[in-house]
Amino acid sequence: RYISVTGVQTCALPIFSAGQNVLLNCGSVWRESAVFSSSTMPANTTVGAYGTCVNSLPRISGAADFSQGWTRSGNIWSRSVPAGTPKVSRLFIAGVPHRVAQWPNYVGKGSEYAKTDAPSTASRTQFVVAAADRAALTGKLTPGAVAQVRSDPWYVETLTVTSWNSGTGVVTVSGSSTYPMEGGDGYVLQGQQWMLDAPGEFFHDTVNNKLYVYPSQSGPLASLNSYLVEGSVRDIALSVSNVPGLVVKGIAVGQARQVGVLVQDSLGANISAAQVVGNGDSGVRLVLHSPPAAGTSGGTVSGNLVSDNGRFGIDTTYAASVTISGNTVQDTGNLAYEGISTAAIKAGDANIVSGNRVLRTAYQGIYFSGAGGTQVTGNLISEYCLRLTDCAGIYTWNGSTAPLATAGMSSTVANNRLLAVTANTEGAVGGGFDLVGGIYLDNFSTGVTLRNNIVESGPYGIIVHNSSNNVIDQNKVWLSTVASLKLSMDLTGGSDWMSGNVVSANQLVPALTATGTYPTLPVAGLSLAVQFSDVISGSATLSSGSNLFK
Repeated sequence: RYISVTGVQTCALPIFSAGQNVLLNCGSVWRESAVFSSSTMPANTTVGAYGTCVNSLPRISGAADFSQGWTRSGNIWSRSVPAGTPKVSRLFIAGVPHRVAQWPNYVGKGSEYAKTDAPSTASRTQFVVAAADRAALTGKLTPGAVAQVRSDPWYVETLTVTSWNSGTGVVTVSGSSTYPMEGGDGYVLQGQQWMLDAPGEFFHDTVNNKLYVYPSQSGPLASLNSYLVEGSVRDIALSVSNVPGLVVKGIAVGQARQVGVLVQDSLGANISAAQVVGNGDSGVRLVLHSPPAAGTSGGTVSGNLVSDNGRFGIDTTYAASVTISGNTVQDTGNLAYEGISTAAIKAGDANIVSGNRVLRTAYQGIYFSGAGGTQVTGNLISEYCLRLTDCAGIYTWNGSTAPLATAGMSSTVANNRLLAVTANTEGAVGGGFDLVGGIYLDNFSTGVTLRNNIVESGPYGIIVHNSSNNVIDQNKVWLSTVASLKLSMDLTGGSDWMSGNVVSANQLVPALTATGTYPTLPVAGLSLAVQFSDVISGSATLSSGSNLFK
């Protein structure tokens, strides 16, 4: 038997008996929280489409429908929303995402931030508006605004403004930032009505229950009531827990404030042929609080389109033995979004990440666990690290100040192709502000085999940082502008955390770069095959007993 849903689902969820599935008719939209557990859904249940919906997948949406009822004043449209409507975190007009109203206005990557002025000391509670910008904020900026601050090259803080002094330019924020804020950090202010002055922005006034938008396209700008307008109001679109063998297939899920598809403790779940689009934090998240038994699959995420999600596209950080294959994961943290972003794919222990296309991501492309024999193979990664640096297309890390347990730390990264990349250094201050590589083995990674990968045209090809006992062979690293291979050990705690690496049979083709403007002669830049440094062992670490190059 089946539950067939037509149009907009508003009724309570049914109680299931054995053999039932949730199948939605083509083109239908479910705009209520879709929350299932073992008490309402048996094992091996399918949540999917009723029939074949080639061009009109049914949708489970975390957004409310705010079409109709709009009035226009200049370029700004507004309408009332019901009292108690949760803060609309994302807004879509005919599927096109709009950004929360902000200052300064967004004009593109590399030109999106204001820059903090230099305070006397770096601070976790204050930053200083540059003198040239203070007039623009005087009489406008008030407590309650949100500040997105690039406090480190690889991190964006989301902070709430509690006060600001227009004379000194000092902005005070609530709480404490993760990293100190210092002069030159990039920042964006968000979430106050006066900031709504550019196409593609919106503002939700939760006090007066009004929604305002400046449409980004000419059609909605002229006649917004003729278009579908949706605003994210529910934290999770589809949530399922404790349903072994769950299948989610052939549907669209998205536009949630946080997570599109959240599956917890549902061993062997299979998510396939779905479109998971427009979620504030994560597209697909799998969580297994207990690892699967040896030889048992934790789950499968395959053949999906995962697009325009804020922090993660696919997140299996806490789910072991999951296969992530054949997905297109694009525009992670990259569309109408200013907050922190982590990775298009974040893979947990013993995951297999294979044959995916990762396109246009703000930070890491694939971030994998090095434990349990993780495999990252045959992926294509393009346009990564678009907003943040100290970053790579394929990345792993095993701790910041002391190594975590290294038993079972073994993984394979093979047959991947990473296309050209440049470092976005706007608003980045501090170490690693321009550090971008194709493949990056960061602190205390060990036992990784990098083999037969192609890395094209970026500052660095392969980076090994404070990492040991790795095999790097038969890779093609082409046209790196700083160094094809960068190996460095910069910890001073007394131990050499970069030893036992074997680097062999790689094809390294550095690029010659030049700067200058005609008619002056160009100045050639230095590009290296290998850049190597060790703060403790120095050149002694270049030996067959420590690190071997051949």
